Amino acid sequence: MEAKTEDIDHSCEGYLYLDYCETPETLVIKFVLMFCDLNNFKVFLVNDDEDESNLSSEHCLPFDYSVIKKEILLKEKKVSCRLPALLHCQEKFWRAGLATVVRTIIKTLHRRQPQEGWHKLLGFRETCLKACSEVSGLTKLCEVDLPAAVIEIEAEQIDLDCVSDVPVALVKLENHLRNPPVLHNLRKQLKQLAKRGKENTVKDCSVSKIYFSGFEFTLADLVLFPSVTSILTVLEQKNHRTLMKIPHIVKWYKEVSSLQRVKEALQKSNLRHPVLECLPINPEDNLESNLADELDFKLMFNEKKKASGTKKIQHMNCKILPPIVERLARNGALPECSKHPCEDMRIQWEVLPSALDPAGGELNPGRAKRKRQQIENMFSVVRTMADDASVIVDFCSGGGHLGIVIAYFLTKCTVIMIENKKESLERARNRIQSLGLENVTLYQCNLDYFTGSFSIGVSLHACGLVTALVMPQCFKNRASFVICPCCYGGICNTHMTSYPQSSLFANEYKVSYSEYRVLGHAADQTTWNFDSVQSRQGKHCMGLIDLDRVSVAKEHGYEVTLCTMQPYDCTPKNNLLIGYEPGWI
Repeated sequence: MEAKTEDIDHSCEGYLYLDYCETPETLVIKFVLMFCDLNNFKVFLVNDDEDESNLSSEHCLPFDYSVIKKEILLKEKKVSCRLPALLHCQEKFWRAGLATVVRTIIKTLHRRQPQEGWHKLLGFRETCLKACSEVSGLTKLCEVDLPAAVIEIEAEQIDLDCVSDVPVALVKLENHLRNPPVLHNLRKQLKQLAKRGKENTVKDCSVSKIYFSGFEFTLADLVLFPSVTSILTVLEQKNHRTLMKIPHIVKWYKEVSSLQRVKEALQKSNLRHPVLECLPINPEDNLESNLADELDFKLMFNEKKKASGTKKIQHMNCKILPPIVERLARNGALPECSKHPCEDMRIQWEVLPSALDPAGGELNPGRAKRKRQQIENMFSVVRTMADDASVIVDFCSGGGHLGIVIAYFLTKCTVIMIENKKESLERARNRIQSLGLENVTLYQCNLDYFTGSFSIGVSLHACGLVTALVMPQCFKNRASFVICPCCYGGICNTHMTSYPQSSLFANEYKVSYSEYRVLGHAADQTTWNFDSVQSRQGKHCMGLIDLDRVSVAKEHGYEVTLCTMQPYDCTPKNNLLIGYEPGWI
């Protein structure tokens, strides 16, 4: 069924775009729709193959769908993000990424059927799969690791007979499921389970999990299920011994697959699934050694180790930091912040619509004043970079303080605001609607899920890892950037980035990862007492971290300025990175 974008029905809840190919992410979304029996979204399968003879004749979906060519979407600029993606009806509001799309589906269903209690799938405080994959091991497992493992195993890219080649995601899941649940109300839940006949005792808290998060079926179980189904099916078909080494995954799978809605979704999906009849029901009856034990594996859901208390960090820095700073100084690493390039930064806020003022974004008067000053520092630079054809992306836009100002003044520019938090984007959307802005598109997704081209990238108080994610996006698009970094102590290696970033710091200065993190923690020890020893030390370490960022930008051919916001007390994190695309000046 071929469809053009103008055929879209604007009476539905939203427009859901999935890969035509049966990717693991597409399988998960389709399974979730079948589990929920939801048909309020117009589904488009995006075909990336020019040879239509390679397309299967029919997808197994219990509702109508249309096939649309990717080139049409790109040409019309309908999709500038990785799939799966969901477009809100009659608005320029995209949600992209597996976790974000699935959470939106469940919230939509709960809004339509509140009596069914669909919100319970979102877990404790509705936080299940809410955090992005860069900071949440659970989201990363569901959204990145297990889908990648499915591709590797189905394509026979790995040797399963070699224990060390088994996908880490599978071992993570096995290790997690065999550990006791960590719940704030464990005893209460055990008593409830005892009443339902699920658990015979509440004496011991070292009970095993029933589902991923403990004793309640949540969105994590629903999203993991299709990927685990694909993996177990391949292992069973090959009669592979690995099945005997992951008994807790097998037990979990049997428990989840016994749920009535899961059974019905499996039947609708025609998804191949394992039988697992010959395997022990209880992991304790398994004679094989556990895969996690064989690899001496420790669960790495929180990949970055959190420091245990500010005082401990300060004590550590007192001992370790001075030799690092002194060595860098001897090698010539002496960061200097230049003067802000713009003399006239003032915005006449008093004559502007109230929705444009940061106070309209639910900030108190003190914070709103400082936020105005921060916006003036950044917008004054963006204004000199932009022309009428500029596409400006506000990464981690929050409630839209900066992006909305840019869109209001630069009406001929296209402004894209990217934010992972739904609540922040909804506040931004309300302000955009009240101002009648037509040149703004919103994306609720991880930064790396945005795939569109742009000419200027901005980010105000880019927390922790964000700066390291924004700059490569700018390099890739040869885009200028204006970035105010923040939360230096949150810097850590992830599946997407590593530190130090520049060859100058890594090779010439020979700064190790552990030393870099010490600098990051020290950079976070800035206070509103700007003249204190601690604040001056923090400002110097901020400069060292940002010097690494300046260096990596220069390695990509950029002209870069590191300056201090004015007035300097508008924020303790007052460094500003200004990068001009190669050939701009």
